[in-house]
This record gives sequence, C-alpha cells and structure tokens, in this order.
Amino acid sequence: MHGVLWSHFQSLDKSYSALPSAWVPKFGNIYNAGNARADFKIGTFPAMYDIKSKYYCEDCPFAVANMFSEVGNPYTYVAATEGPSIIEVSASLATFHQQVAQGTMRYVRAAEPPAWSQRTGQARVEGLGFTTAGALAKKVAVGAGGGFATVASATAAGGPSWSSNAGRVVSSSENRMFTIGGTSNGTDTGTKNASGWMLNLSSNTWTSLPVPSAERPGTVLATTFLPAHSAVYFIERAQVSGQSRMYLKRWYATRKHPEGGAVQALALFPLSWNGYTSFWLTAGDEGDLVFSSTGSTNTARRSLLARFVVNAVGTTTFPGLQFSSVLLAAEPSLRAKEVVYSIVSSGQPKNQSSYVTDLRPPAAADAPQML
Repeated sequence: MHGVLWSHFQSLDKSYSALPSAWVPKFGNIYNAGNARADFKIGTFPAMYDIKSKYYCEDCPFAVANMFSEVGNPYTYVAATEGPSIIEVSASLATFHQQVAQGTMRYVRAAEPPAWSQRTGQARVEGLGFTTAGALAKKVAVGAGGGFATVASATAAGGPSWSSNAGRVVSSSENRMFTIGGTSNGTDTGTKNASGWMLNLSSNTWTSLPVPSAERPGTVLATTFLPAHSAVYFIERAQVSGQSRMYLKRWYATRKHPEGGAVQALALFPLSWNGYTSFWLTAGDEGDLVFSSTGSTNTARRSLLARFVVNAVGTTTFPGLQFSSVLLAAEPSLRAKEVVYSIVSSGQPKNQSSYVTDLRPPAAADAPQML
C-alpha cells in the first residue's frame, strides 16, 4: 500500500445548490488506498444513470469501466469491483453528465474504446450531445495529449429528423457520425426511412446516403462501427412470418461491398434471444463484435453476451455465447481476451468480466443462423 486517502465530511462552509447539505456525508466520505476502495456512505444511491461513457485506466482492475451519474449529484462515478466510486472529470463534462442523467441531452458515444487516442496519440471525438428535439448541441472531445474530456458547443445545419428507433454511432477514427434505419412513427411497422446519414465532424455538415428500398432497415436496437472494415454494424428488429426477430447487419455507408448492396444481413438470431429490454453492440480491436442484452424475466437468463468475429474479407463466424442470472447496468467493453461489464448488485453498478473463452457454442435452439 503506497498511500491512503481518507475524507470525512459533516458539513461544508459554503452551500452548493447541486449538493444538498444532507448529502454531504453521503457523497463526501471516501476511503481510497491503491486499488482497494471502500466508500463510507449513508444509505444507497437514489438512482444511478448510465451516461453511456467509458473510463479508461491501465492501473485499474479490467482497465476500463462504465461511468454513471445521478440527478442532483454533481459527481461522476465509475463502476469499480466493489461498487461505484467517485472519479474526477472536467467541469464541462460533469455538467454534461447531469444533462444526460436528467434526460435533457441525448448522448451518442464513439464506438472506438477510450484507449484508442492514447495508442494513436491523436485527438478524438468521444461523443456527441443532441437536444431532445434532435439538434446537435455538444461535442465531447479529448486532446492529442489525453487527459479529461471536455465539452464544447456544436451545431450542424440540416440533417435527418430524430427517429426514436434509428441507430446512431460516432466513429473517432473516421471523425464522423452515422445514422441508419428508423421509421416514420418509431414502430417496427412504420414506413422505413429512405436514407442513412453521415455527419462530418470536421466540417459539421450532413450528407444523405440513400439506401435501396429492399435493404432499408426499420427498428435498429444497437449500432457500432468497425474501423478495420469502414463499416457500420447494427441489430435490426423485424417481423418475420408474424414473429419478432433480430438480425445482425452491416452497412457500408460510403461504398458498396464487392458482392453488391449497401446493407447486408449477416445473422438471424434465434427466438430464445427475444424477451430482453436493453440492447448493445460493441466492437473490439480485431474484428470482434459482442451483442449484449439484459432485462429478461427469466432469472437464469437475465442477460446475454454473444460474440461474433468478422474477418478481413467480411466473413462472419459465431464462437459462442453466455447467459447470466445478473442484470447488466450498461454497455460492456471488449478487450483482447475478455468482456468487461457492469452488473446491478444491491441497486448499484459493479464491474465484472468474462473471458471470451467463457462464451461457448450453445445448443441448436440458442444458436443464430449465419447468413
């Protein structure tokens, strides 16, 4: 143990509107020694909100964790192995996190992991904030030297109307945001949007990318971007023979695949993967994709992790999956040999991981049909 930080607050000399006096001992008292953390808080968190952000720390367990906030609490938390712990962020980012937690700002996060800029030494856009009306309002970015992300105002004229069931993802490596799918009324059976869209983050300009009618997706549940393939990957929910089914699909936003077509279906998910309420699609560094979902009432299958691998020529394989009895609190992160995720434990987010080898081939009824 190299050092101990212990704070014990009963009150503050100056009042702070975002931190009621009754919360001072609750959120101000913390003991921190190396990687061992114990928070001396009174009670539990009223409501922790996934703010769709990642915290990267090479010296921390698992190296990456989800970040959370709660309405009225000025601090940002990271899901550690023992529970949520306070982390330091820039003032502009703390304010932005509060807006996301309150639901007054919609956040679209970059697909690349937070460590990407550290490996490349490049500045990166970490995400974008949109108003509830769907207008670009904020840009979250990290400089070439790393450090805390900062938030600045941003605007972009034109662009698509905000469809509640469209898929959106930011690519730091491409410095663009992509929008695909969605319907006129936000339902699976509504009229499908005729175009995808690309937002150039250097010029803040939108470009419409028409999608052939036969390839247009409707409801998109989750979206990511694989820089190695310059392609958007997404999960579409559609009606097939009167049943709700999910597909893994790929969109070549700015080019066509040699086999033809802008949007390609890669896998049809089994019916046993239905019944969840939250969905994510996470990209790794080497062609890995992890589809994750949570919220099932089946206590043995409250969450699902399913791994797909896309090779250099675009062929997709399915190594396996893992069902779990715990609920996921946010989108997992994918490292070279493990999946890192936050679970809901006693009402609080905690960090855990599974090795990719733990995701094994399932029984036929639980396996996707590769297309």
